[in-house]
Amino acid sequence: YCTSNPLVGYRLKRKPPVKLEEVENKYFTPDELRAILSYYRSQSRDDIADFFEFLYLTGMRFSEGASLYPQDVFKSEDGTYFCKVDGTQILIHNNGKPPRPNWTTKGHKNISLQQKNLKKQNSTKSDSGMRFVKLEPAAIEIYKRHKNSNCKYLFTIQTKPAPGLKHDHL
Repeated sequence: YCTSNPLVGYRLKRKPPVKLEEVENKYFTPDELRAILSYYRSQSRDDIADFFEFLYLTGMRFSEGASLYPQDVFKSEDGTYFCKVDGTQILIHNNGKPPRPNWTTKGHKNISLQQKNLKKQNSTKSDSGMRFVKLEPAAIEIYKRHKNSNCKYLFTIQTKPAPGLKHDHL
């Protein structure tokens, strides 16, 4: 219905490139990690502290670590431990569909986060995320503490949830 191009003379404003130091600041420092681990251990939540430390040591995203099965970690012939990262944890609602990317429970009185199923999606955020991660000795010890929990996933909540956490799986 336009008789002329409404974008003639329009200049797109580009965002300035992200500075390297800004990207680097998105990672926890060793002191920040110690503070987080100390807090959860003081709350008798070693399960959560182990999960956060494992993510820190491996560089995995939260949903990648939450979707790990015990059999996703293996020992190679030379004794090196690796973790196969081949999926992410997704939320499936009662209707069987994952929520929209910008979905929230606000205004959805009939939808509750308690009425959910967690499922391992067969891919990571991007194809380059499909990888094998070499485990360092501290990550191997965490794996060994959690591998025999008789649960579907490697990391599960193993004690009474901390305040604000009501899930049976990380």
